[in-house]
Amino acid sequence: MSYFDIENMRAEIRAMDFVRWTPEQEEIWRDDSEESRANLVIESMISTPSEDAVLELMLDEAMPPQLAAQILLWLRDYPNADWYMPNPPVTGSR
Repeated sequence: MSYFDIENMRAEIRAMDFVRWTPEQEEIWRDDSEESRANLVIESMISTPSEDAVLELMLDEAMPPQLAAQILLWLRDYPNADWYMPNPPVTGSR
């Protein structure tokens, strides 16, 4: 991913209509995310500060992982990204 204007992206995510996770669900996702990041480092797949900031933003906004994954695929222009996602954030490399 390229550089992202995190505050602009935060505003766009806050404007999206989705059910935010409960604090308990968010804590589980945060723990899982930390474990996944540690595994990526072991595999020499180190994320950029921009990628870390986007993931932290999604965690801070209690975004469900399924939606976060679709946004990340969309931002990376993956062929299986959901192009019909309502109000996809347009900040970044797109």
